[in-house]
Amino acid sequence: MSGAYNLKELGPLFYSALDQTFHGGHADEAALDEASPSTYVRAGEELPPFYILHCQFDLASLPEQAISFRNKLELGGHPVEWDYLLDYTHESEMTALAESDGKVTQAIVRYIKTHIRRPIFLPLVLK
Repeated sequence: MSGAYNLKELGPLFYSALDQTFHGGHADEAALDEASPSTYVRAGEELPPFYILHCQFDLASLPEQAISFRNKLELGGHPVEWDYLLDYTHESEMTALAESDGKVTQAIVRYIKTHIRRPIFLPLVLK
């Protein structure tokens, strides 16, 4: 949900959070690469399916990051689905999760239900 997929591409708005999170702060490119999901997307690599959700009025650079990450996954042949929330802000997208029957929650639940692997129980054979 409106994620940061390449931490090196976050602008000054995020420097305080990055400085509190990483020893080298927002200037520590190696740490930012290591913590960025986009670093690990490579063709031929086996990755889980992704669901990317982003909104119209998000924080600076996050919509572009969602689109770039989705494109990188698709070009690498990785399974990805996405939704764009028109008229949502970053905050309204997050708080919408409190509504169990709301659009955002139902979209996430629907995705999870289509990708959950149900356990198969084989009969126990005793000899």
